[in-house]
Amino acid sequence: MIIIINNNNKRLEEFQGDLIAGITVGLTVIPQSIAYAFMAGVPNETGLYAAFMGSFVYVLFGTSKDITLGPSAVSALLTAFFATSPVSKDGSVAVMLAFFVGLVEIGMHLVNFGYFMNFISFPVIKAFSVASAITIACSQVKVEH
Repeated sequence: MIIIINNNNKRLEEFQGDLIAGITVGLTVIPQSIAYAFMAGVPNETGLYAAFMGSFVYVLFGTSKDITLGPSAVSALLTAFFATSPVSKDGSVAVMLAFFVGLVEIGMHLVNFGYFMNFISFPVIKAFSVASAITIACSQVKVEH
């Protein structure tokens, strides 16, 4: 038995699924990125730029269909800790931090540093995830003196 699949219908179904996924991720990442910008101590629009810039770069270089790119709570907390500017709500130091992190990541790609990920065990990765969750939860608790 020979089954002939119409290629145009398959492409339309794939486009429909991609459109729904794109809208869902967009609706999720907008409030999330604004909240992360607040956590990092930068203007709200900086969080939006961070959220969508990762997606634009992913379109060109991405290789995984199961991961979303953008700001995360851990990166927002680290940015707030390491990239504080003397000027209130100034995102220039955070932008420079992101630029240099990008340069480091490009350098790591050029020397094939991702190969070492094969040697990191699952319990270590799981411990990092749990420690990140605890750090985020503790950062949200306000302590008054």
